[in-house]
Amino acid sequence: MVPAGYYDAIYAAEPPITGYLRYRRLAKAVARHPAPLSYLTTQQDVYWAAQEFLRLQAPAGRIAEIGSGLGYLTHAVHVSGRDVVGLDVSAEAVAQASARFGEHYRVCDLASPDDDLVGSFDAVLGLEVIEHAVDPCQFVSDALRLLRPGGKLMLTTPDRDGYGRSDRWRTDPPPVHLFWFGRQSMEALGERLGVRVEFLDFSAFNDMCTQTIPRPSAALPTPFLGEHMSPVAVAGARERLIDALDRVPRVGAALRAIVRRSAGTRRLGRGSAALAAIFTR
Repeated sequence: MVPAGYYDAIYAAEPPITGYLRYRRLAKAVARHPAPLSYLTTQQDVYWAAQEFLRLQAPAGRIAEIGSGLGYLTHAVHVSGRDVVGLDVSAEAVAQASARFGEHYRVCDLASPDDDLVGSFDAVLGLEVIEHAVDPCQFVSDALRLLRPGGKLMLTTPDRDGYGRSDRWRTDPPPVHLFWFGRQSMEALGERLGVRVEFLDFSAFNDMCTQTIPRPSAALPTPFLGEHMSPVAVAGARERLIDALDRVPRVGAALRAIVRRSAGTRRLGRGSAALAAIFTR
């Protein structure tokens, strides 16, 4: 189980937890960018996937983002002209998102959503959130309840199929990430729930970007919070350097090329570092 208030503590942590430093940077960048959704597609495969899903699979109607966190994707979708609401279990995240981007956010536990949310969306986005769920099958079932008949749910998650068998765990540590999925896992969820599952093709994204593939590792990650929910895995010097390089793309691109040569690169085909599964109700 995830301790009560765990995500509130992560979002409020100072200094920021590893990984969440990047989210803070993206939130600040999106707030001042004139075309925030286009900007996000250049930052990570999952945001490109969100744009493609909205463009091709959900061309009209009301949208929800579950696990909206600091709110920058919901804001970007709103600026693009879509009717969207961001939903998150963390009151701290919703408060920060609302303070920066306005009243497009609500605290929501998918297991018991407000009545006006059920069956009221044409499309639902959940980027890097299913791996946080204690019961993934119930999570998908709950997310599907938000959809109108014929609506679509897109979930992204770190792709287990992209790593070697010797990699024991390549996601955030429990109790933050609890599962690591591949295509068969998603297909099994769809079969169990009686809904169709298809996967987004990342070929176009991979034509633009060469992704760094980490070397195999048997090491397990450090928990984010310690006793009394105090930060343990704070963003270190390397992560802060990478975050700084992301702020100056021209300089950062050259230095990232050096990092890639040491970390190992691979040009991917249809897949990506993330898996994007689309469930149709």
